[in-house]
Amino acid sequence: MPILSKKATNINSSSTNGDVSVRISDATFDGNVDVSVTYPRNDLSEVALQMEALTAEPFKIGQPVHLNDDGKLEVGNCLNKINIVGLALADRGQGEELPYSDVAVIDLGSAWNDLTGGSGNQLDSGRKYFLQDDGTYKKTLPTAGYILQIGNAKSNTALRVQLGNPIAL
Repeated sequence: MPILSKKATNINSSSTNGDVSVRISDATFDGNVDVSVTYPRNDLSEVALQMEALTAEPFKIGQPVHLNDDGKLEVGNCLNKINIVGLALADRGQGEELPYSDVAVIDLGSAWNDLTGGSGNQLDSGRKYFLQDDGTYKKTLPTAGYILQIGNAKSNTALRVQLGNPIAL
């Protein structure tokens, strides 16, 4: 797994009207790390850390992002793709740079049906969601593989990403 080291050679930062952004890239890291904070913020739920890497397959916004051994991104599941590093922040095709985050709130309005395995267009506010074997999220625990919390529904339309550690079943 590629790891961004303290030896990053390209660090660019900017600040305008209370917005701060930092972009870090390194020859040993296949992708970029973008940190962006806009002030004033009332709580840490507004702070987002966005990373990017190349995809090994197409992605839809909100899908779980598994980092494979080649440093490419695949859609995760609870069976054999459990190295979940965040959720997709955009739709992307195979071989494209995918923005993803493990510190975000993703609001898809009423478009959650595909990501929840057909269990409805909205989330149940306040409920935890867990990764399933088909890469979808449900309120119930999976029956095989690993238990891995993906997030907590902040509202009926928004999921706060809260990745848990995989627990073998």
